[in-house]
Amino acid sequence: MTAQVSAARARAARISVILLFVPNGAIAASVLKRLPAIRESLGLTLGVALVIPLLAAVVIALAAHPLTGGAARRSPVPDAMAA
Repeated sequence: MTAQVSAARARAARISVILLFVPNGAIAASVLKRLPAIRESLGLTLGVALVIPLLAAVVIALAAHPLTGGAARRSPVPDAMAA
């Protein structure tokens, strides 16, 4: 069974995805591009230099989940949490 999605809700969903993925991609690209220089400046081995960003991404994601849930509940689209 598929539900009809209003144009406003579809547009809000597209904007939400863009607002999530564009900054995320820009930050990830920036950090990954500079990873060798960061590793060198901190004197880290390759293994440690790869683990730290991955661990930081997990911690940030865990911290962001409650914030994004609250933002979705306050969304201007009335049925943003209904699905």
